[in-house]
Amino acid sequence: VDDLVCLTSSDILRTWWEDKLKERFKKVTTEPLADYMLGIRLDRGTDENGMRYVELGHESSIERIAETAQATKYRRTDTPMDHTLRLRKKQPDDEVGEVGDTDGSKYIPPYKYASVLGAVMYIANMTRPDIVTAINKLSRYVSNPGKSHYKALTRLTAYLYQTRDRKLRYTQVPEDAEHDPFRLFSASDASFADCDDTSRSTIGRCLWMGRKVSGIIDWKSHLPKTVAQSTAESEVQGAIEAAKDVVYLRHLLHGIGYPQTSSTRVSIDSAACIQQINGESSAVRSRHYLIRLRKVQEVVRMGVIHTHQVDTRDNIADLFTKALPVMPFWRHCSKAMGDAHVAHQSADLRDESRRMEPTGEVLRR
Repeated sequence: VDDLVCLTSSDILRTWWEDKLKERFKKVTTEPLADYMLGIRLDRGTDENGMRYVELGHESSIERIAETAQATKYRRTDTPMDHTLRLRKKQPDDEVGEVGDTDGSKYIPPYKYASVLGAVMYIANMTRPDIVTAINKLSRYVSNPGKSHYKALTRLTAYLYQTRDRKLRYTQVPEDAEHDPFRLFSASDASFADCDDTSRSTIGRCLWMGRKVSGIIDWKSHLPKTVAQSTAESEVQGAIEAAKDVVYLRHLLHGIGYPQTSSTRVSIDSAACIQQINGESSAVRSRHYLIRLRKVQEVVRMGVIHTHQVDTRDNIADLFTKALPVMPFWRHCSKAMGDAHVAHQSADLRDESRRMEPTGEVLRR
């Protein structure tokens, strides 16, 4: 390890830390502010309202990945994945070949699938929550990808390249009851039996600080290990994972000086799921996953979380369960990225989508 980051508001502790490093090592250089951390560019500033912000970006890494995937000249794409696309395991007509193959019916991929996917996955997990659902779906076929999977990954890389100037942004807000900036919030969702190969349900969740979503701090989209037998069960699966994340982050926040004095709100768009979690319905239908359900009920009874029903349209966790059409995608991802009012190359698309969606117009490109 040759790079270290010191996070403290105490000048005394920072000076002590630097002195100890210089005693231990022959050559130590320090800078007052970190510009990069683990490949992430850190930018700081003050917006037009006088509020400070921090931005995390991967622009240079994205450019290198796009060159590898030959996606720098791809046509304009407005979302990471086509919402009408249903990916499946490789079929006979989806075969890929290798350079030098004489069989003209086989698709010859221009790059290594696992290599590009792994590079994009790191970016998705660190600074780009808007592409994590596409990564979740494409990673299911990494052992034996077909032509359709390569095409979807190329589209994803092209979208990432075309929006490479977008950054995950955290902006200061007033410390009042309306914004409640130091309180943890969460949301979960599920897409029932959407995996055509396993019939499992994609579940997603995210967490953020403050009442208004503007830059999420944790997110996840994945397939659970078991097959849900109903929509309510898949939603419970998502809620259970969200509760685990909430418990962990509440402990972390307490350790760094931001204890959560009230329960964390978990937004869910399924009334049946909320009724099961709150013990308002019979346990007969949930008897095959009763132990897991009892665990999340315990967390509710302890006052760690409480459920909050939202309309499906307003559930930001929808971004982490399925590929969305242009307008709902940009509405949710602008909140997740915290750049709803930030200028970037795709700001015109974002603003046009937000303008047209309430009217029911269709954005065509």
